[in-house]
Amino acid sequence: ATGPLAAAAAGDILLLQNETSHQAAAARAGRAAGMRVIYSAAPFEAASVKAVLGLATILVMNRGESEALVRELGTALGDLPVEGVLVTMGGAGAGYHDVKHGHFIAVPAFPVAPVDTTGAGDTFTGYFAAGLDQGLGLDAAMRLASAAAAVKVTRAGAADAIPDRAETDAFLRKHHG
Repeated sequence: ATGPLAAAAAGDILLLQNETSHQAAAARAGRAAGMRVIYSAAPFEAASVKAVLGLATILVMNRGESEALVRELGTALGDLPVEGVLVTMGGAGAGYHDVKHGHFIAVPAFPVAPVDTTGAGDTFTGYFAAGLDQGLGLDAAMRLASAAAAVKVTRAGAADAIPDRAETDAFLRKHHG
């Protein structure tokens, strides 16, 4: 293979989001290479999500976006053509609809005093993907992502306020993790 996915191997993760171009083409190429494709639907646009359905392995949305998609498609999240749907819910935590196996995993948010929620969803999604890539199960990857997002929202800023892994691990240890 040539191009940006030339070094990709089966089982690698391709993380896409709705602020990039050529999403469907990238997802198609990733799936052809045997990659797990995680698609973050933010900022939400139903047409963009529809274009990657059937290509994405895991779809990531916040609660409002998931409700809008259900209304748009007239179908339940558990009936989407993906292996799973991760729904972030801010201070209410996150839920993973395991479409492939037919069950639901809920992870609570860590109680923190938020300063700035900008980038919290991106932080959660990135840490979730990294956790899966490192071999964590869904529960553990979601807990890691929840911890990273919790640390992020206690700081002002966006990308510059995302904690590194050492900070996130320290937060998890402090919160019995």
